[in-house]
Amino acid sequence: MMRLTMAFWVMACAAFTVVAADKDAVWGKKLDGAVASLRALKAEVKPGEAMEFELRVKNVSGDKVRSLTGRGGERMSPCTWKFQFGEWTWEPPGLSYAMVPLKRGETVGVRCLVAPKREELNAEQRRRFLPAKFRHRKTGAELAHLPAGTYRVQGWSYNGRGRTKLWTNPIEIRIQGEKDGR
Repeated sequence: MMRLTMAFWVMACAAFTVVAADKDAVWGKKLDGAVASLRALKAEVKPGEAMEFELRVKNVSGDKVRSLTGRGGERMSPCTWKFQFGEWTWEPPGLSYAMVPLKRGETVGVRCLVAPKREELNAEQRRRFLPAKFRHRKTGAELAHLPAGTYRVQGWSYNGRGRTKLWTNPIEIRIQGEKDGR
């Protein structure tokens, strides 16, 4: 008997580009001259609905710092970022990573989409997906979608120097429940 587990997918929704500084961005803690910011494009979703995030990394040091990327020509890649939803971790498969230098003050950004069903993605989104699953950090259990509730979400990526993690600022995501008119 074969057991099927529904996968969650990540993909890039926008070009991987150098982005303008955002005065309203909230940044995580500095690590090796870089800071990271996470923003949800929609803070409240229905169970199973796609969640889209914007990630930014900024060089705040006086020297060059490096950003991880997974594909040629990218300045930053969604495949290098993982997400914590409370006790749940969402981690796409790792590609072979490359280090991309960021100049002083330079900010790069990427959008990531966490979606429960490939069929719900448009053609452009399907072309760029990377499979991933939600996994409980303590039990290893997997779910088709996160249960209703409010989650503290943070993104993180390795900084390329050992196993040190560059964390974004925390944000809240609310997944509506049955009583919310799902």
